[in-house]
Amino acid sequence: MNRSAAKIAGVIALLAYFFLSAAEAAGPGWMPGFPLRAGTNVLLMWNPVPGAASYKVYRTETPGKDYSLVGDVPANNFMDPNVPNTKSFYYIVRAVIAGKEGDPSVEIAMKGVEPTPKTSISGHLVTADGKVSLRWEIVPVAAFYNLYRAESREGPYALLTSIQDTKYTDAKVSEGKVYFYRVTAVNSASLESEKSEPYMVKFVKTEKVVEKEIPAVPLVVKQKGVFFGEKQYEMSAPTDVEVGPDGRVFVADELGTVLVFDADGVYQTRFGAPPDPKAALNWGVPWGLGIDPKTYTIYVTYLRTTKIRAFDKDGKLLKEFEMPRPKNPPEPRFGVTPYDVAVGIDGKLWVTEGGFFQLVALDQEGNELARVGRPRGSKDADPEVDFGSPSFLTVDRLSGNVHVTDVGGQRVQVFDKNGKRLSKYGSGGESPGRFSIPVGICYADGLVYVVDGASSRIQAFTPAGEYKHQFTDESKKTFFRGSYSCIAIRGKKVYVTEKASSQVKIFEMP
Repeated sequence: MNRSAAKIAGVIALLAYFFLSAAEAAGPGWMPGFPLRAGTNVLLMWNPVPGAASYKVYRTETPGKDYSLVGDVPANNFMDPNVPNTKSFYYIVRAVIAGKEGDPSVEIAMKGVEPTPKTSISGHLVTADGKVSLRWEIVPVAAFYNLYRAESREGPYALLTSIQDTKYTDAKVSEGKVYFYRVTAVNSASLESEKSEPYMVKFVKTEKVVEKEIPAVPLVVKQKGVFFGEKQYEMSAPTDVEVGPDGRVFVADELGTVLVFDADGVYQTRFGAPPDPKAALNWGVPWGLGIDPKTYTIYVTYLRTTKIRAFDKDGKLLKEFEMPRPKNPPEPRFGVTPYDVAVGIDGKLWVTEGGFFQLVALDQEGNELARVGRPRGSKDADPEVDFGSPSFLTVDRLSGNVHVTDVGGQRVQVFDKNGKRLSKYGSGGESPGRFSIPVGICYADGLVYVVDGASSRIQAFTPAGEYKHQFTDESKKTFFRGSYSCIAIRGKKVYVTEKASSQVKIFEMP
């Protein structure tokens, strides 16, 4: 080899050295759209590195450290099998050139799928033809629901149906038997939620009683507006609504705050969120609202916790306290669930408790004053007087009587200001004066207004339970079409939460 050829060969060798060194130092770049989950498998693809003989794939559950080798592959792709979809995992890949591993790629995350929220059975109705019609709370991310049934509380529970609707009629029931139902929500990734608490139905087919039909008295109202939140569709399934002494409207929302609007639905502010990220995990979701008109203290029940919190009119947290448990409950496995709250004319806090199906009176500091109804699971519970499932409540501001919607009993129960049971009104059905899953309730100008969730209507009653009228629109037809839950009235303005479309509608009475 002459000197010139040797020089050229040396240059080529030097370039090859620098090329291989550069290749070793380069971290592969991820292809767009990856990682990609396919069931329990995670597919990874990256851009090929020139000169790479193979690639090594590393994985960790802790970002930035503690990597473990999960793959050594010749091509620029890898399928990681059996990866739990409830956890987040993080990957890097290194190219192997001339037997040496190069620099790592940037770390890329395969986020775990959020668990599907739990739902609950909201009530049932025994139909005239001898069937049990059940309904449950909507879960926005649910693709469908699984309904299970057993003949004892402990089970075993057999799958009864998989259905996209939030209601189901069970025709395979026998008179005199007791059934227990549980429901789950399943999202589009086939992740099933936890089962709801067991819901008991004692099936007793009653003889059809011929009653005098009450004529439907229409009250024509006009829709005056609709509001969604700070921005359009900002709400997420608003639950309760209340009007303050100054006319401002307060809405509890599943996004985790209480939203404040003026009387026309113009957004003002929000409050009630956790004070910092560390508190968010156990903070809960605002659900029921009660306002003390004398002090303008706003009481809020928080679902998924046992907390009741009090705020001033500007949304400043004043105090919080735990909802007390019943003494020696027959079913200690049940959790305490403060559902709705109202302030009595004497300052008592009346709270519907959704774990043990009771009405509880508290003082302003959360100390128990009275407890109404035998707790759920009691062997001596009387379905004629004990709660089937208490929901929302309101206070007659003249007498101090407390009106409670009893979803399981398809009625409204009435108690005096000391908790003594006075009366009840309504029964199962869709004719005037009856209910199919009564939910929201409010007192205004001498009348009690009840939202009937299943038949999507609002009926008005006297405090004694006498049917007065139901709302219709200007075309004289029932105007409610969404999933309505709660109601508040001030003057001629009627505010109704609509959970299905995440909005609040304003109507005006004549």
